Amino acid sequence: MSLLKKRYWVIITLLLTLFLVLRTFPAAWVIYGVQQAAPGLQVSGVSGSLWAGQADYSQWVDRGHTLPLGELKWNLQGLSLLMLNPCVNFSTQTNQQTIKGEACYALIGGAAKIEEVDASVPVAKVAPFFSVDLDGNIDAYIKQAIWQDQQLGKTDINLLWQRASLYNGNQWIPLGDIQSRISDDGNGGVVSQWNNVESAQKPSPVALNLNAGVTELATSKPVLKVTGTVTPGPRASALQQMLQFVGEPAGNGAYRIDVTE
Repeated sequence: MSLLKKRYWVIITLLLTLFLVLRTFPAAWVIYGVQQAAPGLQVSGVSGSLWAGQADYSQWVDRGHTLPLGELKWNLQGLSLLMLNPCVNFSTQTNQQTIKGEACYALIGGAAKIEEVDASVPVAKVAPFFSVDLDGNIDAYIKQAIWQDQQLGKTDINLLWQRASLYNGNQWIPLGDIQSRISDDGNGGVVSQWNNVESAQKPSPVALNLNAGVTELATSKPVLKVTGTVTPGPRASALQQMLQFVGEPAGNGAYRIDVTE
């Protein structure tokens, strides 16, 4: 047997051995690794192996707020281990909520990344993170989002907020359907554009043209800045009354918004 063939069979044997060994590693190893990159993830009822496993229940906890994720399943991409960049295909599911995509963690450099993520989440479940009463449903596509050295990196997200509404303390104010494009600002924060979705069959109760950005994400007190205009429709009197306190008249029924908090 030639030297080249011997090397070939040695490599095949090593890879097969690695595969068989990895299959015996408990699923808890995956959870441990994920929690090092994402400390907010909490799970219970873990079963399976490093290669493929699940948790009966999972949730995300941040700043005292909790987002239930439900059952979590994953499959490890074997070749990614050889590149020292382990990746898993994952999915979570709970009542009226699904999230699935890919998550990776670079063993060299420590960058955590999610990409090709599809999510459908009731807004009421994430509203407490923003201390605002909101309703509706968000369908999001995360092309990629990178987190490294406690700082947000390259990010590209598209979302559609359907049947959006805001509670003003007395009543729910309908906002129609809203679309947004979210990306990183190059300095560890995010920037986004928010506009209403309107058609002849489904007119919007409000016209939005807003830009929102969040800086100092890695701190306990991130800074939110919102600028742009909001134009309430003829039947949105409750929204108009609220805008009188947070905006300035900009003509043609619009209100100019410039808020930092």
